[in-house]
Amino acid sequence: KTVAVHMLARDIIARNGIVLFCGEQSHTISVLRHIRQIEDKRPLILVMEDVDEIIAKFGEHDILAMLDGEHQTDNIVTVATSNYPERHVHLMRYAIIFQRLI
Repeated sequence: KTVAVHMLARDIIARNGIVLFCGEQSHTISVLRHIRQIEDKRPLILVMEDVDEIIAKFGEHDILAMLDGEHQTDNIVTVATSNYPERHVHLMRYAIIFQRLI
C-alpha cells in the first residue's frame, strides 16, 4: 500500500498537484484551508496512511469531523490506508465519502 500511495503522489506532483500527508487532524485541517486560500484550483490529495495509527495517536474525533464535512474544504481527494480495517468497521459508513474501498 505504501508503494501505491507514493506512486499516486508522484503522479499528482508531476501534474502540478499537491500531496499532503496527514498527521494530527487539527493541523491538517488548518493547512488544507491555507493551501486552498492560495491554490484553490490545483489538484490536491490528502493521504491518511495507516489511518489506524493516526486514530490511535490522536483519537478519531477530528478525523470523523473532517469526514463529516464539519471543516469543509473543496476539491480534495482523500486516500486512507490501514493495516487493520476490521478495527475501524464503524468508519465504513464513510465509504461513500471515500467512494471506493480497495
